[in-house]
Formats: sequence, structure tokens, C-alpha cells
Amino acid sequence: MINNQRKFPGDRWPEAEPVLLRGEDPPYLTRYARDVIKGRWPEAEPAILKGPSSDIYRYVKVVGERLPEAEKILLEKANPMSLYLYAADVIQGPWPEAESILLESIDPNNLHRYAKDVIQDRWPEAEPILLEKADSVTLYEYARDVIKGRWPKAEPILLEKAGSLLLRLYAADVIQGPWPEAGIE
Repeated sequence: MINNQRKFPGDRWPEAEPVLLRGEDPPYLTRYARDVIKGRWPEAEPAILKGPSSDIYRYVKVVGERLPEAEKILLEKANPMSLYLYAADVIQGPWPEAESILLESIDPNNLHRYAKDVIQDRWPEAEPILLEKADSVTLYEYARDVIKGRWPKAEPILLEKAGSLLLRLYAADVIQGPWPEAGIE
């Protein structure tokens, strides 16, 4: 097979395409579609759609438009990062069908990123989960990037768990002034 570290030649290589397709290796097929075909490669889609969600997302990004058959599989595979990236880069907006899966994600960073980059506003359904599961940095970033102001429900958690540098950042970037409760005048 082709060395994983090498780039494909710039032009299509018709003699090699059947070999690539026979190998059914989603990363190679996706890379060939991206680097050589520079778009949709229907003959490779069945193999790509059997691959990991990350390769499906990368392929659809190459295609540059929504693919309903890929969306169905991405939702079934339920990889929160791929769902977030698909919504952000392909749909370029909210993907309601994926939101329940994202809300069940064990990584609250996915919730912050989705609210910031996709919804571009507060995500009320995610906030209780963030307050329960997110680390102090994620709470600070959600207040700074999404709420763009104080988040009173997160402040007790920050006061309890955040280090002095993060408390100072919250005061400077979010409150934009003193925060007596944190000892920052």
C-alpha cells in the first residue's frame, strides 16, 4: 500500500484507484479525495462511510457540502468531537439532531465549543452539565467566550476550585474589574 507519510501525486492516478478502493482504507481514500480529486469520490464513499467517524467527517469536509448518508452514520457512531466538527465546519450552524448526543458527552469541552463556535450564543441545556462536570478553565472560557460576561452560577465553583491565576483572569476578562469575593481589588 502507499506509505502513510507520503503525499499522493498531484494528478489522478486511474491505475491505482482500483487498488485503493480494494484496500478499503478510509484514511487513504479520504486523503486521495482531498489531495488528488479535491472533491467528492462516489466510488470510495461506501468504504469511507464504514470507517471511523473522524474519517467520515474529514471526507465530508473535502466534499464541501452536507451528505445525508454521512450524517446518519455520524449520528449512529455518536462521536461528540466529530459531531461538533461536522456542525461547525460543514453545516456551519446548529445541528439539532446531534445536540442530545453532545449533551451526553463525557467531555464538557465539547459543550463549550459547540455553544461558542456553532450556536454562537448561550446553550441553556448545556449549562447545568457544565456547572456539574466542567473544570474551572472551561467554566471561565464559557463565561468569557459564550456569555461574554459574568456567570453568577459558576462563580462559587470558581472561587472553590480555581487557582489564583484563573481567578485573576476571570476578574480581568469577564468581570473587567475588581472581584472582592476572590480577593481581587
